[in-house]
This record gives sequence, structure tokens and C-alpha cells, in this order.
Amino acid sequence: MAAPKPVETGATIATGVGIATALFLAAMRMQFAWWPFHPVGYAVSGSWSMEQLWFPIFLSWLIKWTILRYGGSKAYKKAIPFFIGLVLGEFVVGNFWDLYGAVLGVPTYDFWPY
Repeated sequence: MAAPKPVETGATIATGVGIATALFLAAMRMQFAWWPFHPVGYAVSGSWSMEQLWFPIFLSWLIKWTILRYGGSKAYKKAIPFFIGLVLGEFVVGNFWDLYGAVLGVPTYDFWPY
């Protein structure tokens, strides 16, 4: 409080541009059904997790595109519970191994290897 930092103009401008871009992507996605870009994809594209998750994200996009292309929206809606189950199953098993290792004090599978 006694020695405040000066305003970082560059960071403020970058934050504003990021917010404007995310809002633009959200508006386009709501306005046009064919719009391929999602604001969450923009938000996470620069995070550390993309280094590890780019291929599963690409694979899920490819599977979704294939289901929609050849099966339509009916097949897509039928497939949603299966894919949610895959994601939940991975997290449940990963958390199980973390808890198992913590309780027994043994090294186990690393759910998020660094």
C-alpha cells in the first residue's frame, strides 16, 4: 500500500484483447451453428495442459465429426453418455491410484506426469 506498482499498460491491453476475442468467439458460436471455434478452446490453448492433451482433443474432435457426418444428431446424442463415461472413468481411476498410493505409502501410476 505504501509503494504501489505502476499500471502495466501492456498487460491490461492484452487482457482486454483476450476478453474481446473470447466474447467474439462466443457470439459467433451462438449466432452460427457452423462456427468451428469455441471460446474455451481459445482460453486453454496456451496452457501447459495442451502439451499433453492435444492428441486426445484432436481425436475426440475427429470422432465427433465422424459421428455427426455419418450418423447425424441422433447418433451424436446417443454417443454422448459413452464419452462422458470415458472422461469420468479416467478421473475416477486416476484419483483411485493417487489415494491408493497416499494411503499405503507406495509409488503408483502418475495420473498427471510432469
